[in-house]
Amino acid sequence: MIVTVHLFARFRDVEGAALIAVPMDGSVADLREALRQRWPALTELLRHTRIAVNDELATDSMMLNAGDVIALIPPVSGG
Repeated sequence: MIVTVHLFARFRDVEGAALIAVPMDGSVADLREALRQRWPALTELLRHTRIAVNDELATDSMMLNAGDVIALIPPVSGG
């Protein structure tokens, strides 16, 4: 199955795109691992990134379904 992943901030900069399609079967944790393999330099950032599935914050144990829309929400800082 394919899930669509919306990218923001550093993820968008590294990928050079706002959206990617990821072939994926499994959970949010499995997606996080697939993305870690895709972007090894961003392992630490991925560890602290929230993942939303279909506009709802998800836990790593949540199972993904075909057509799910995912957003990577990196930590923010302000000042």
